[in-house]
Amino acid sequence: METLLPTTRDFKAVSLDTALCLCIFDSNALSQRQMEVLADNWLTADETQTLDKRRLLTAKKEFVASRGIIKLVLARHLQLDVKAINIFFDQEDTCLKACIYQQTDREMLPVQICISHSHGLVLVAMSLQSSRLGVDLEQRKPERRWLKLARHFYHARETARIEKEGMDTFYRIWTLKEALAKAIKQPIARLLSQDIQPMLDPFTVISGQYRDFDISLLTDLPIEQAELTVLDSLG
Repeated sequence: METLLPTTRDFKAVSLDTALCLCIFDSNALSQRQMEVLADNWLTADETQTLDKRRLLTAKKEFVASRGIIKLVLARHLQLDVKAINIFFDQEDTCLKACIYQQTDREMLPVQICISHSHGLVLVAMSLQSSRLGVDLEQRKPERRWLKLARHFYHARETARIEKEGMDTFYRIWTLKEALAKAIKQPIARLLSQDIQPMLDPFTVISGQYRDFDISLLTDLPIEQAELTVLDSLG
């Protein structure tokens, strides 16, 4: 398992010229007014319709922040206007995709995108080189009945590890399962009861912690470490 390196950097340092772009941002820092202004400046009509379906303010902030990060990085790399890019969830391929915004035919952009969010924290992974990519973050809560959950949902070998090693292992297996589900495009429900360790062999597995969150990333790229760019602001 490789290393995750949290590093605070300016948004201008984020680039798709690297093999893997990994960013994290606390969308709770946005006021409702800021979120609304950014949505007006960044989102296409289709994305605005998706945003309007979110009821909770936290969910709206997460949506705007994640789309903003993706679109700003792509716009800079491809020399496009931010609103020329549309981010949408492909139901057939069960993943996020990016295209040039058009009302009819879609001109797809050759980038792998995977996101995760929890309690306002937004994690975005992007790559022009990776063909299989999965990422997840989860807040570690000591008060959660994590051992009972493991015994109910996880494979017996995973549960035995958790009984021996404790809460950290529970959350690490949790984020690995979620990231794997995204990387292989399978419902998480199919992986919960499986021992996923053998399924991780084809991937580079990168895990770590940021604040009280556990993070796991899976990629088919042969990289030794991933720099987690901590964003204080969006541009």
